Amino acid sequence: MLFWGGANAVDNYVICATLSLMKHIIIAFLLVLSVGPVSARAENVYYNTSSKIYHKHGCKWAKKCTKSCVTVEKASAKAHGGRACHVCGG
Repeated sequence: MLFWGGANAVDNYVICATLSLMKHIIIAFLLVLSVGPVSARAENVYYNTSSKIYHKHGCKWAKKCTKSCVTVEKASAKAHGGRACHVCGG
């Protein structure tokens, strides 16, 4: 898809990649806002907004998640369609 008249394929790729990253950042921001104050009993997990998988804090896959992971309550991750990691069980 050509966004601007003078753009070439590389420019279009960069634009699409930037828009995709912006989408993930906005989703992460909205997830953080929807959590509100964290209670003492709430279990927090790392939620990957791209894959929709949530991990426990000690999980090796949570440590590898850099761009699309946010810390949320487990209930919030489930409410947003998240599923538990197969390694740590979320």
